[in-house]
Amino acid sequence: MEKRRRLIIDRTIAKATWGRFTGDDVRDGKTPPIRAENFSIEFYRYFAKGLRARWTGLSSAKLRAEARVVRAHFKKPSELAQLAERVAREKTARELRERQAKLGRRSRLQPAILETARHYRDQGMTAPEAWDALYKTPLKTDDGSTVEIKGDKRFRVEQRMRVISRDGRQLKRAIGFGQWRKSYWTGAKPG
Repeated sequence: MEKRRRLIIDRTIAKATWGRFTGDDVRDGKTPPIRAENFSIEFYRYFAKGLRARWTGLSSAKLRAEARVVRAHFKKPSELAQLAERVAREKTARELRERQAKLGRRSRLQPAILETARHYRDQGMTAPEAWDALYKTPLKTDDGSTVEIKGDKRFRVEQRMRVISRDGRQLKRAIGFGQWRKSYWTGAKPG
């Protein structure tokens, strides 16, 4: 029966000290002097020693009852663990909100320009070829708006593609060649 008692005490103390100490001087080694640097660690060593000293004098029934109480106590997450979990959840939620806000700020692709990119892709053109063709001849879309390119013929950097509605108004901001190639041309790939 002594072996069983020692096993109960060893397992319970290991659970209470996260496996660091047994409360036995032979297995734990000599206790160093307590200093500010090692107080938080040595606290568990003395805790384990105190439990072992107290429990060795208990009857088997009382020992099992106390062991159950200690295991139940350490099974519950500590306040610090709960706080850490809550902080981690809040951080994850904050990062998600920031990512969604960033996505919400990102400008949406203009449907008429995307339709134009698909039109020229279907003809087997590259992005620069389509840009030059659109510069020469504006394209009417299905909704009646016109996609055209304005600017100096010699410098693509100074040219802007814009959408003109049926009534002659430019509804959204014009785009440059870089945005055309990066966002619209790649966005028009056949699915």
